[in-house]
Amino acid sequence: MMGSPIELVRQGLYETIAQTENSLERFILDREDGLPLQEAIDGLQQIRGILDVIELASAQLLVQEMMRLAMGIPAGAGEDRNEQLAALGAGLHILRRHLESLDSRYTSAPELLLPAINNVRTSGGMTPLPESFFFSVPMDKSRPSALAKAVSPDAYKDLPRLRHMYQIGLLGVCRSEDTQASLQLMERALVRLQDSFESEPAVRLCWIAAAALESLREGKLLSRTTRKMMLAQVDRQVRACIGNSAHEAPGGLLKDLLYLVALSDASGPRSVELRDVFKLPALPFSDHELEAEYARLAEPGQEVMRSLASAIGEEVSGIKDLLDLIERGVADAEGLTELVTRVTRLAKTLEMVDLRSESESLMTRVHALMPDNETIMAPNAPADLAHALLDIEGQISRMERENISSSSLEAADALLSNQLVTARESVLSEALNGLARTRSAISTFMDTQGDQQYLTGVPETLQAVRGGFWFLGEQRAAELVSSCEDFIRTRMLEGHSLPAVRTMEALADALTSLEYFLESGSHGRQLRPRILDLAAESVQTLYEEAAAA
Repeated sequence: MMGSPIELVRQGLYETIAQTENSLERFILDREDGLPLQEAIDGLQQIRGILDVIELASAQLLVQEMMRLAMGIPAGAGEDRNEQLAALGAGLHILRRHLESLDSRYTSAPELLLPAINNVRTSGGMTPLPESFFFSVPMDKSRPSALAKAVSPDAYKDLPRLRHMYQIGLLGVCRSEDTQASLQLMERALVRLQDSFESEPAVRLCWIAAAALESLREGKLLSRTTRKMMLAQVDRQVRACIGNSAHEAPGGLLKDLLYLVALSDASGPRSVELRDVFKLPALPFSDHELEAEYARLAEPGQEVMRSLASAIGEEVSGIKDLLDLIERGVADAEGLTELVTRVTRLAKTLEMVDLRSESESLMTRVHALMPDNETIMAPNAPADLAHALLDIEGQISRMERENISSSSLEAADALLSNQLVTARESVLSEALNGLARTRSAISTFMDTQGDQQYLTGVPETLQAVRGGFWFLGEQRAAELVSSCEDFIRTRMLEGHSLPAVRTMEALADALTSLEYFLESGSHGRQLRPRILDLAAESVQTLYEEAAAA
């Protein structure tokens, strides 16, 4: 059965890429010799020719940009060309990684190579291509007439103020300060501007930009620098429209904004409306999927991982052989010293490839091999080292079999991170519920003129809340909860007295401040420690009032 186009040219294509990488590496090592650089350029031309056959537009564009950059690098290039040479090396690496992916599934999203293309372009002093470069949309669509509203004669007076509203939100986005609220403020400003402008080009700009902001906010698209620059460009276009009613925003900017709407899964009315009017296509990827694939392409390829696994495997085998000789007493006098040297070297190699736990395990065994600089091994050291080597062999075997790369390790870290986030949210929720139950119990206690049955479970509840704060690493908050719990237990339960109203108000203020502190950290936000100052003041007042009573 006929294979994919990639499969038909795979061997020749990969060999040419490898030869081109080799030529580039030789030039980097000896820059006075221009022959390897010319060989690399010739290799790029061959690669482009092969890609022409299989019609991979984004890969062709990447190679074309690399050729342009390489042809501008002279023999004898100095350190000022390091960035360009690095961009060429990275471009070849990512191209091969991309083709490895197509080998198995032959589904190509040209956007995947855009970061590599722009890396090559910017290193050569060229402007980067917009993220909508490969996106196609008809730009001749107009805003539905049903959306048009009569504009008040005095509406133009509001334009500067509404632009200022947009700028305040833009400042928050650029500083990454409460981004969601900032985007919402900018969206509101554009909707108001849309109703205040009289010229159709200005209204159209605000109509499209407002939908893009809704898509950014609802779809939780990534806050990239390029997108912040695009939103700043919208502000400049609004200023131009205020100064000149006939001004029209560039088509490229409008296309970039429409791309964000297509990329997002937002279901807000503005996004849905634009998708319908412009017939925006459903993209086969999400923003976060693209980001993950960018990172994966930058990782070591299959050949690199196989070579790395093989080299580490050989080193492990050599150490095992030497360890066996030492245990049988047939190694020379320097055998133990050599063993320590080789195990140390292996540990450093493992650390370099992000196998840190295995590296640390080996270093622990190294210290046990020759305790106190003695010339004989500790009794259990050989068995411990052999066990550690077996673990490493298992890890290397998985690297070879599954091509484990940093992305898979990051995925595991992401899973653990998600689990920790879930646990954190659960602790926050339980602590909030505990404080709410405590306040309710105290309120009932006061309403019943000191019926202690309503307080009997409160100390235990607050102890659980305190434990939650310890889990969150908030020791100060935990101590404040402990102070409240101690007051309730010693003054209200054991003391058999009904505190004064002002004292109870101070206790309620302390508990309310702690609730507000917890709420400030909900939905993944950072807890705001300054709120604890309010709780601390209330606790201090609580004990002062109790002492004065």
